[in-house]
Amino acid sequence: MDPISIIAGALALGEACVVIATNIRRLVTATGSIDSDLESLVQEIDSIAELCDTVQKSLQPRAEAVDSGSSSPVSPGTSGSPSKATMVTEKLWEQLGNALEGCRVTVRRLNDIVLKIQPHATSSASSSIGSKLDAVNKVMRKKLQEGELRTCRAQLSTFQRGLSVVLTTMI
Repeated sequence: MDPISIIAGALALGEACVVIATNIRRLVTATGSIDSDLESLVQEIDSIAELCDTVQKSLQPRAEAVDSGSSSPVSPGTSGSPSKATMVTEKLWEQLGNALEGCRVTVRRLNDIVLKIQPHATSSASSSIGSKLDAVNKVMRKKLQEGELRTCRAQLSTFQRGLSVVLTTMI
């Protein structure tokens, strides 16, 4: 995977993280309860968004060098075959791209779960009783989705650690 694709993926994932964090915050506000699990999930998502920003800022110079052709995948003095270091670097780019993609898929799945918990407001939610019933229904829908939320959270944690390790190795 090339650096420009990696950066584009990091930007897209960062934007998706902002959307899901906003949706979770709205859900917490709509239910009228303080949910420590959702709050910590938002913190993890915010951390992934920051990591994506780091990927973009750290790798932008390398992407520009590769795009301009100043960074060649072939070692000088060889007969056109890539060096071992270049092959390792390419593998790291690929792993970074795979981790970003896995994270993006998980964030999208998490957003779908949150949207199931908090469907669009109905007209009955305008009254005091209707809004309280709506909040109770959201809490009940969240309870039904807790297993999926835990799974997504565990996957995000794994992808975040993987992104950190690969990024640390590359920089």
